[in-house]
Amino acid sequence: MRINLTRNPAMARAVVAIALLGVLTVGASLLVPCLSTTTGMVADAVAAPPSKKGAQPTSHAPVSRFVNPAGQSAAVSGGAPTLPPITVLTVSKQVRDYAGLLGTREVAILSAKREEQFFRIEYRVGAKDAGRAVLFVTLDGKYASPRLVDIAQRTMFLRSERSVTECLVAKGLRVFVAPGEAKSDEQIAAMGPFGDRVLVNCGGGHKGNCAALGYTSFPVLVWKTGSVIGLKGRAPLLADLGCK
Repeated sequence: MRINLTRNPAMARAVVAIALLGVLTVGASLLVPCLSTTTGMVADAVAAPPSKKGAQPTSHAPVSRFVNPAGQSAAVSGGAPTLPPITVLTVSKQVRDYAGLLGTREVAILSAKREEQFFRIEYRVGAKDAGRAVLFVTLDGKYASPRLVDIAQRTMFLRSERSVTECLVAKGLRVFVAPGEAKSDEQIAAMGPFGDRVLVNCGGGHKGNCAALGYTSFPVLVWKTGSVIGLKGRAPLLADLGCK
């Protein structure tokens, strides 16, 4: 069947439109892969700028310089400073300067040792017969302490002390003391870290209360089955009360 397009203009326009749509579709399908390839090439060129022939690839992480307190310079890659290690000599000088500011006497470093977790610096202030002191310094040289605590050992000690104190409380022990008096202070120390559970303060404004109970000289130890006036050593006390 033949259609005379010259006699039917509307049909002629429709045929032309269909033909143009087909041409555009085919052209687009050919153009998209070319654009994808070109875009990838541009992205690669931006990400990896051309280098000289034979040059090895290099990292583009920002690199700056970091100066530590001693004036030493160290490279910083990616924002993470890497400083030269702190030496025993550096820490010894820090301790000497620190201790020297606490008085006018000369500071002598007696020993300096780097251990696994810290530096141990032993020093003396003043004459040769003066007492020694120890300072523990962190490996970065920032912090120092005159005392370190072994957590595991300290935990075991505190558990033992608490158990003993609970036994003393169960025996009804009360220890009347006057803080500031030599014998009372010695008795307070003998009661251990949980001694406040059995200690009774009879010093200062509390003297009247204790006098009303008949206690005027201290220390006085009282428990369910006995009592003692005067200082009582820790070992004999625990033996008398059966607390271990």
